[in-house]
Amino acid sequence: MYAGTGNIGSVYRAEVGKVTEGTYESPVHDCELPSKWGIVEWNSELPKGASIVLRTRTGYVAEPDSTWSDWSAPYSTPGAKITSPPGRYIQYVANLQAEDTSASPKLKDVSIAYLPRNQAPQVTLTSPKGGEKWSGKRTIRWKGSDPDKDTLSYEVFYSNDGGASWQPLHDKIVEAAPADREDEKPAEDRDSAEVESAEADSSDPRQILAEMAALSLTSIRRSRRK
Repeated sequence: MYAGTGNIGSVYRAEVGKVTEGTYESPVHDCELPSKWGIVEWNSELPKGASIVLRTRTGYVAEPDSTWSDWSAPYSTPGAKITSPPGRYIQYVANLQAEDTSASPKLKDVSIAYLPRNQAPQVTLTSPKGGEKWSGKRTIRWKGSDPDKDTLSYEVFYSNDGGASWQPLHDKIVEAAPADREDEKPAEDRDSAEVESAEADSSDPRQILAEMAALSLTSIRRSRRK
């Protein structure tokens, strides 16, 4: 293969040859939140005597630096558990080896399973708003949301001693949407109300899928003619 340049007249010749070992370093992948790692999987073509191994490293900043982990021990089979420590960012490096130059291994794609850190739900009490003295049957209203889209359950408590002690008002309520509930307790003065939320963590591990063209072992030697 030949290529020419115009400003300084030159001709380049590229000779494509075969090698028995090569390395591919992936871009840094951002999981958006601190995450724990699952497994790493890949699809490949392995001729007889060829091999592919992957390693990973992780960190909390976008550019790998001294705060990042070291490269992990090699993963030699797809489905291996990632041993790198938790982090927001992850990168992998693939090493391809062939027994001879006539049959090259090919790496087609790589996927990494990860589980982001669970985020706390948010609950806003809309009625009462604070300072009211209630008696008789009244309605407590609140709004709840969860950044991870998990289903929330609620527990409602009341206090008639200025918050020194709290009593449960209702059995646990499980709802995905904001909830309104009526107070069915006997009429009595109450000076405060509290809603606690908990979440049933139903989030499944997500995946980063790094699609790539098939990688094979090839070297390019260049020479220039003026």
